[in-house]
Amino acid sequence: MTFKDQLVKIKDNWFLVLIGLIVLFFVIGGSNIFGGISDSSYMGKSYAQENLGYADYERSVAPTSYRGGDDFAPEVEERKIVKTASTSVQVEEGQYYNAEFELKRIVEDTGSFILNQNVNKFGRDNDYTRGNFQLKVPTNNYYAVVQQLKQIAENYDGKTLSFNENARDITGQYVSNEVELELETEKLKTYQGLYDEADNVNDKLQLTDRIFNQQRRIKYLEQALNNKDLQIEYSTISVSITEKTPKYVNISLIGFWELIKLFVGSVSSLFALFFVIIPWAIAGFIIWIIYKAIKARTE
Repeated sequence: MTFKDQLVKIKDNWFLVLIGLIVLFFVIGGSNIFGGISDSSYMGKSYAQENLGYADYERSVAPTSYRGGDDFAPEVEERKIVKTASTSVQVEEGQYYNAEFELKRIVEDTGSFILNQNVNKFGRDNDYTRGNFQLKVPTNNYYAVVQQLKQIAENYDGKTLSFNENARDITGQYVSNEVELELETEKLKTYQGLYDEADNVNDKLQLTDRIFNQQRRIKYLEQALNNKDLQIEYSTISVSITEKTPKYVNISLIGFWELIKLFVGSVSSLFALFFVIIPWAIAGFIIWIIYKAIKARTE
């Protein structure tokens, strides 16, 4: 049969060809179900990874960073430095409370303070413990405390997971506050002198308001300087102590209802796959019928 004859046959059976194309169009749209199944599987995997337990700290030991403000007052020889640090240590299983006791002993021996303390247990059966502490340490004891904190991990068969420290130069801010406080104090004296010399009641009332506002301004500046003094005199150290996760913490028997959920999920996946295959099977069957019909007519 020539190509021209084939075209004539297709033209005579145009209705069957049209039905076949329509079926293929709708069937191809059903392929999105596969994407949905893949997305669900991926989501389940991510969920499982996020719930396997507490993730290990990232091991890092960063060098000391040093930064100052734009107005750093280079003429001042005695610098005003604010020091902060953070460290995370891991101790052997069952050694957490010994490590915590040693931390508190270090705090007491160095005249430091614990500002915040947060201790929690993790795992299905409270298998391991983690505690976070924020310390205020006298600056002259800063380096001694840092070294003793690092030693905690070694004393209890653990390791230092991370350590970071920062030194911030606030000399420029401190000098600016001192100068501003001096100027505001002189302004207050001026207002008080004018008040003593004033005879008019209205003038006295206005000066009283100005004196009150000026006193409040001076109090604010004094408090700001006092806060900076405390930041300089006491360094802030954040400490995290984590007990090593037991090897069996993520091992557990699957319960009856979990098995039911798995069974239902498997059946749902099977039905989804079945309904994806059906349209393709129908399309193939229709194409086969069209092919047989065309072949029968040509013969």
